[in-house]
Amino acid sequence: MQTAGDFPVPRASKTMTRWRPKRTAALSKEKIIDDAAGFDAYMNEHDFSKKVQIGEFVVTNNMTYRQLANTLTN
Repeated sequence: MQTAGDFPVPRASKTMTRWRPKRTAALSKEKIIDDAAGFDAYMNEHDFSKKVQIGEFVVTNNMTYRQLANTLTN
């Protein structure tokens, strides 16, 4: 069940090797993150971009970059 501020994020395809700006745009559009470029940089600089999992996630707009990254990679 989703609550206000929750946003289901599609997990990566099996062939994805890096975090894609398209996914960041969706998070930004839904007001989950304020700085799309900053989140892209965080994902790449901390090697999360190569570990995004397949499936769906529920994320909220009060999660930190680390919490979002951990959710998307576990």
